[in-house]
Amino acid sequence: MIKCNVTACGIISNSAVEKQSKDGKSFISFSITIPIAGSDGSGAELQVFVSAPGNKETAERYSTGRRVRMNGTLYIRRIDDRTYYNLRTDEGIEIVKSTEADSLTGSIDFKGKIKGEITERTNKNGHKFQTFSGVSQDKDGEKKGWVWVRFLSPTSIQQDFFKPEAYVEIKGELQFHIYQGNVNIECRTSSIEPWELTATQKE
Repeated sequence: MIKCNVTACGIISNSAVEKQSKDGKSFISFSITIPIAGSDGSGAELQVFVSAPGNKETAERYSTGRRVRMNGTLYIRRIDDRTYYNLRTDEGIEIVKSTEADSLTGSIDFKGKIKGEITERTNKNGHKFQTFSGVSQDKDGEKKGWVWVRFLSPTSIQQDFFKPEAYVEIKGELQFHIYQGNVNIECRTSSIEPWELTATQKE
């Protein structure tokens, strides 16, 4: 599972509509587009699906083309070769000026498995750090998907649990890296702990 606490700012790409939850409560749903520039000169657009408390009257405020900013919980899932960014907010959604910068920033909480080698590195000041990758699995009915994340640990971790194929919970700063138009999810870690799967998660 990948769960993030974020602040998002982007342009509404699909106007808000009223929907009903399973327990009969009204909420609004719309999508925003957030362009992200790559270090190689390329770029990509993240489409973020937003759900928030509201009704038909509330939905009328959030039409296509308006720029909005909000805080909320972002869930990142990958099903059928497509990555979904679903943002849920219980706070107010702010309509901002067109000059407000596009952004998606915050923290990430990753639960999954370390895949591949953990690489020890040294920066130009002689400080040691580590880089590695991890994968998190999601299920949607019978469908399964995996989200890859690249990690940078600013300190060298030498503990028995920290090894390839180990299940871990990692917290840190959410980052995005764009290369040749492809979006890579990254994290600068602040904590790495062992994580034990439940029986349901192992299915």
